[in-house]
Amino acid sequence: MGDTNRSLSLYGDYGAEGYRIKNFGSKLSIGGENSRGIIYGVYRWLESVGFGFYNESATVVPDINDIYVTDIDISYEPAFDYREVMYKGAFDVDWAVSNGINGDFFKWGIAEKEYGGYVGFIGETSLIQNSIGPAPAIVPHTLIGGYPGAESHPEYFAVDENGVPYASDYTEYKNTQVCLSNAGALATAKAYAVARISSVVYSGSWDRQSLRLWVSVMDNNNYCKCSGCQALYAEYGTGGAWLRWVNEIAKYVKNSGFGSIYIETLAYNFAKDIPVGVVPEDNVIVRFCSSFGGAIKDRNDSDALTSEMNALQGWLNICDNVEVYYYTVDFCNYMEIFPNFDDMYYNVKEMYERGVKGVYFEGFFKNNGEFGELRSFLAAKLMQYPDMTIEEYHALISDFCDGYYGAAGVYVKNYIDAVKAAMTDDIKISYLADNNKINFTAALKTACEGYWNSAESAVSGDAVLLARVQKSRLHWTYAMLVNYESDYNSGAYNVLAYNLSQKMVELNVKCVAENAVIYTESLIYYDYMVKPSGYHYGLSNYNPINWHLDRADYEDA
Repeated sequence: MGDTNRSLSLYGDYGAEGYRIKNFGSKLSIGGENSRGIIYGVYRWLESVGFGFYNESATVVPDINDIYVTDIDISYEPAFDYREVMYKGAFDVDWAVSNGINGDFFKWGIAEKEYGGYVGFIGETSLIQNSIGPAPAIVPHTLIGGYPGAESHPEYFAVDENGVPYASDYTEYKNTQVCLSNAGALATAKAYAVARISSVVYSGSWDRQSLRLWVSVMDNNNYCKCSGCQALYAEYGTGGAWLRWVNEIAKYVKNSGFGSIYIETLAYNFAKDIPVGVVPEDNVIVRFCSSFGGAIKDRNDSDALTSEMNALQGWLNICDNVEVYYYTVDFCNYMEIFPNFDDMYYNVKEMYERGVKGVYFEGFFKNNGEFGELRSFLAAKLMQYPDMTIEEYHALISDFCDGYYGAAGVYVKNYIDAVKAAMTDDIKISYLADNNKINFTAALKTACEGYWNSAESAVSGDAVLLARVQKSRLHWTYAMLVNYESDYNSGAYNVLAYNLSQKMVELNVKCVAENAVIYTESLIYYDYMVKPSGYHYGLSNYNPINWHLDRADYEDA
């Protein structure tokens, strides 16, 4: 492996993550430019002889006595420069590297030398840093006003149509945006951006792989409506006004001697609109926030999908560095039946063919009961090999099911196929469970119950495999209780709901939606006759499972 007497000239010119696996008679050679590509090549070869790296707790080693070198010649260069997955299992560094993930989100150890390299962000190992907020944001929230002993410049921040600020003081910074026409706000952002980069680059600990700085809109649509900003929107569009602001920071960073640093920004909310007469600087990366991650009934007849792909193409037409922020779960309910596995394949393939440079899969960072492990695996493989065929992709699904669930895998795969076939309409990334677009016929319910029962029976003697099956089954049980409450009398229904909640806690599945968490004390409280509201996504109008929104409890969960 690596620098051997098999000259690298035999391999060609490979980038940092490329490799070639080739035999010379009975000798095997895995080569690339540096350690990262060679590491990826080793894992590729191990998989070719039967190893499986399915999950941080599920590595399959083949039951063989000898491994023989056979004729092999595989050349690889990554299709995407940036590959990241946000699922709990994907935060395990060993699993992430074994599956070609190169981002550093929640993977604190990936910067260690033995992992061969990564793609990182300046001064942070987290992913998103919006423009306004506490350090390391580039516009300090204290400038809004009200912070003890700090100067204030409320004119730096957005106002509504009547000139009223969205944030009255620094505690409300998440409600506002930057005023894009205010020169002081831009000057502050430039200075803080360069200071933040300098503090890392000149610290002596910079590894030269953290080459990106986030400059993104806040997570709201409260963009500034002052007369100066309105004039910018009229000329450049809202997305163009934001991009002009980002471009100014990018130019300042480059002119300050940091030409290798990219400014990365989200095409999100009001900044998602295609700019008019503005193109990104060459050191700007635009990450397009997609909304095509749902389960589509008919991809050839989906106006929403076509519209979103056209919007992506609009950014690709003006920017050489476009990545995609790809939402792939139902954020209103992580227990939703969400059969978008084929859509994941077709969407990533289309991104690749259109020229997207990187993909970030937005899943969920806590345990949930709807195939998070499978989604992590498929996302990683799609980013490695987006040119695979649909038949190869389906084989990957079967391979995972067999490797992760053991003898139960065939029944789990049958269930996945059954609910996909029963879809009646698109399922978006923002549906509650009782809006499920699946035709739950009596035959389907009987078949699916049979698949899950057979799956549990097949691994009943293996506690680890049984727990994996039961964890994945939770969402089916949840869906049945949501959609068929009328099939039960209230007493029986509440008992089943209670049993489900207990099983969820037992299997460490505590989050049903982004802000809906099962209470973590031993007793699950009942909320009889309390209709869910706000973020309370319960089982029914009775909400037998009590979702608590206490922040401390959320962190504990």
